[in-house]
Amino acid sequence: MDATWILVADRSRARIFEEVGPPRALHEIVDFVNPLGRAGHRELTTDAEGRSLSTGLRTQSHSESPGTDAATHEAERFSREIADYLETARSSHRYDGLWVIAPPKFLAMMRKSMSKDVRKLVEEELDKDLSRSDTREIDSLITNTRKRPQAGAKR
Repeated sequence: MDATWILVADRSRARIFEEVGPPRALHEIVDFVNPLGRAGHRELTTDAEGRSLSTGLRTQSHSESPGTDAATHEAERFSREIADYLETARSSHRYDGLWVIAPPKFLAMMRKSMSKDVRKLVEEELDKDLSRSDTREIDSLITNTRKRPQAGAKR
């Protein structure tokens, strides 16, 4: 099989398209939805942010936020879910190449979440938010990127 998968994702939605050819045809094979990806920090936590009281001698605190906020934690969880799907599909030989198209921050999360074997199959990375775009727009971007002389080089 000579199949290339195109992952188009952001923190609230990820779509995977398959491109099989020739003739080259792009069709959507899976659509992940993460409703919590658009939620803000306050919507993801049940209590208000922790408060601290300093008397000069000691500091009392309760439920202070750790280094990662809830929205970022949720986006990282979603990127791991997608990466697990890609790993399972890779081990089943469902694709031979992978394109990853995502906004810069989520693209970085995806890189971190993907296994070494999946990363080896990445042919192209584009830092664009196309998760709400239709198939025609995505296909047009892929076609135009391939026409460029540097196509095929990781970004």
